[in-house]
Amino acid sequence: MLTSYSGSMLVKLAMRLLILTGTRPGELRQAVWSEFDLDNAKWEIPAERMKMRRPHMVPLSIQAVEILRQIQPITGRYQFVFPGRIQHTKPISEMTMNVLIRRIGYGGRATGHGS
Repeated sequence: MLTSYSGSMLVKLAMRLLILTGTRPGELRQAVWSEFDLDNAKWEIPAERMKMRRPHMVPLSIQAVEILRQIQPITGRYQFVFPGRIQHTKPISEMTMNVLIRRIGYGGRATGHGS
């Protein structure tokens, strides 16, 4: 169903990355480029953005790195990996992932986890 989503390509890639990393939607949408080491396939989420207030290292799969490399030419000049469509100095909306889930027919049956 995700492949049939005809909305924003960045939102679609964000959902794929969310699935591949198993992170919370808030951690993903607030991700900044400086947290990623694509050459070593690592994402270090700082303690202040984690629920338990401890830094978290996310190993990145080959597919996750490919997605990030695909996004980098588009959003790499901004702080956020997934900047807001209108205000690039802010991340995408909290509801972005849930709207995608609803639009592909899974509303009420699936949701992004956490905030």
